[in-house]
Amino acid sequence: MHKSQTKATSPDRRSRRKAATRARIIKSALDLLSKQEYGATTIEQITEAADVGKGTYFNYFPSKEHLLYEVGKEQLATVRVSVEKALTESGDTKKVFQELLLALTTLFADNPILARNLVLANLGNELARELMAKNVAERAKWLNKLVKKAQELGSIRRDIKPEMVAYWYQHIHFGNLMYWGLQPTEMVKNWVQFSFEQFWRSVATEYSDTTAERRETKG
Repeated sequence: MHKSQTKATSPDRRSRRKAATRARIIKSALDLLSKQEYGATTIEQITEAADVGKGTYFNYFPSKEHLLYEVGKEQLATVRVSVEKALTESGDTKKVFQELLLALTTLFADNPILARNLVLANLGNELARELMAKNVAERAKWLNKLVKKAQELGSIRRDIKPEMVAYWYQHIHFGNLMYWGLQPTEMVKNWVQFSFEQFWRSVATEYSDTTAERRETKG
């Protein structure tokens, strides 16, 4: 009985250990990228900070760029969880979009160096760009679902294609991320709120003033 219990729990224990190691590597990389430039950050520095061997690193990430992709996947998970929750509830869709935009900036709050590093790293390498584009496309798929629900509820105009709204929303996020790396933090926090309000005014039915749009929204 004891042996069978051990066999049953060992895979779970190994999975938890692997997840903890992966998380430690990512955290160590982000800590380094919060203090120094991406180009100056080596895999050796990351493995030393995470207290793992170089071979262990490559068991999880084929390259430094794939580690960046993992950070993007974590943000994709934030989008997915938020959208899945919104699709099963009948709440204020404006609030859902607003809170999600703020959640996506949490990683970079008070950390302009990290914001700058992630922007430059993702745009300065072909593999990183390909991985980032893949992540953006996946986010758009989930955001597209949220936009369609908002259109069904009548809070977002139906004369705008959902995929356009989804990508536009991401453009706001990435634009804020870029400015986060350039401007004083408090200024950018205010800008995030301001830019969201401008986005919402451009897509929300409550700000639409054409007869055709109102008629289409009402069905």
